[in-house]
Amino acid sequence: MDTSLVEFLRETMGHWWTPHMHTIKGGMSGLPEAFKKELKKHIKFGFTVTEIEYESPSDDLHRKVTVKGFKERKSDGKVVQKSIEGHAVIVTTPINILRQIKFTPATSESKDKDTPLMPMKFYKAIEDIWYGPSSKIMLQCKTRFWETEYQIQGGFTKTNLPVGQIHYPSNPGFDTIPKRIKEGILLVYTWKSEALLFGALTPELAVAEAVDQIAEIHPQIREQFEFGAIKAWYNDPAEQGAYALLKPRQVQHVMWLMYPWRNIYFAGEAISFANGWIQGALESGLRAAYQFYARTRALPDSKSLCQMEQIRDLDSRK
Repeated sequence: MDTSLVEFLRETMGHWWTPHMHTIKGGMSGLPEAFKKELKKHIKFGFTVTEIEYESPSDDLHRKVTVKGFKERKSDGKVVQKSIEGHAVIVTTPINILRQIKFTPATSESKDKDTPLMPMKFYKAIEDIWYGPSSKIMLQCKTRFWETEYQIQGGFTKTNLPVGQIHYPSNPGFDTIPKRIKEGILLVYTWKSEALLFGALTPELAVAEAVDQIAEIHPQIREQFEFGAIKAWYNDPAEQGAYALLKPRQVQHVMWLMYPWRNIYFAGEAISFANGWIQGALESGLRAAYQFYARTRALPDSKSLCQMEQIRDLDSRK
């Protein structure tokens, strides 16, 4: 694969695949639910962003940004144009989605021959970024038969069938499953060509195919299976891939996105030192939020912050 050496070293030296991983008690859904609890009055669901318009007066505090897009009205299906204005915007879309959003200076500035346009470094950072395909198929069963009959507690089974890996989700040490619940979930996790294979099928066919293949290893699933669902990130219009896999020389270009442009900030797993992981998404989000805070509260500037993060990252890998 045409992958950056930095990408390979980061994966190898970072020791991401370790048994000492951390999770949220009760499941990772607790993270977005916590945001929803605090921000539900301000979240605009179903809003597709098409353009970000920015101003750039000399005074940072008076900069404005307008996010434009559309929303499909549920009552009649009509597409309605909408816009939201603020002092700044933190863009957390995957890098490949950035190419589908227009970044333009405000109309009031467009008459100025020196209107600041997005620099060429921005376009170098977002061009030809490849996002790896991945899919997850969740299969609910009447009982956790793999635990009672095979004494399988967590982990996964590796197979040369297209399902690739059969995961047995568990939370060791966490008593989060009430005693009365007997049902369990098997998880099929695929990447690359296998992910494209399942993603190309209808959800019903993908689930049925997964059950058939798992039955070759666990025949009980034919009687135990209740229902299932699939998430194929490559087919999601808002994702168009699972995570960034950078090619040679792309790392230095992507690093440009670690710095704000005017009042536009960027974040996401690809713009971090732990791309492909939730940790990378969290770190980059905190960095972007701090950069905005630093600019408005006269704290250490964002450039110094990025440099400190690079040093910290190198120190942690020694």
